[in-house]
Amino acid sequence: MNRSSIEYVDYTWNPLTGCHHGCWYCWARRFAKRLAGRAGYDADRPFEMTLHRDRLGEPTKVRKPSVIAPCWMGDLFGEWVPHDAIREVARASMRAVRHRYLWLTKNPRGYAAIDEMGVVAEDSWLFGVSATGSSDTVARVNTLRGYSPRGCERWLSLEPLLSLEGIAGDSLYDLPLLDWIVIGTLTGNPAMARVRTPDKAKVVQIVEDLRVVGVPVFVKDSARKHYDWPDAPQEVPW
Repeated sequence: MNRSSIEYVDYTWNPLTGCHHGCWYCWARRFAKRLAGRAGYDADRPFEMTLHRDRLGEPTKVRKPSVIAPCWMGDLFGEWVPHDAIREVARASMRAVRHRYLWLTKNPRGYAAIDEMGVVAEDSWLFGVSATGSSDTVARVNTLRGYSPRGCERWLSLEPLLSLEGIAGDSLYDLPLLDWIVIGTLTGNPAMARVRTPDKAKVVQIVEDLRVVGVPVFVKDSARKHYDWPDAPQEVPW
């Protein structure tokens, strides 16, 4: 595992890497290309799905309870991932239950693979969905509620936030109640971020509305810097 530069994560853990979503803004794809031919990444297809079984035991080696981001160098729950691979990673995390795991996917239907295991979600497991704030955000969150394990906490990662179409105005109130929302902006391309990131005043209003209904909001440093918003909330639900 690697120490994380993400503000709310202690370690990243990538026993499975690779993704087929093809998002144009994907930082993980760029990073995998830099690692092509090294560290378990294929020389010709570094972002193809790969299960790294030699990494499955890594959480057991960290004694201090930590916040772990599993498989963020891919999408563990993508449609192309066999359920057996998902279960291998889930079982590995169950061998180190002292940690908090922040699961994240663009395909929340994949969470059914864990639910089918009969796992009672640990209090320290958060099941999340990634979206950019576009019109499919509410539908994706609704799917999360339908497929994530019973009794678990649920969160939404709006990163990079590219649109307010799915979360502004009446759409905001169509969002099922969540336990946490994270907001971040485009990184690595300041010029593109200026063009594609929504207006600050509207984002501030959405954050305030979410906090009124009791949803903790974490505005990442990328967004705090982009918007010159040093007092933006950085709340966590644990």
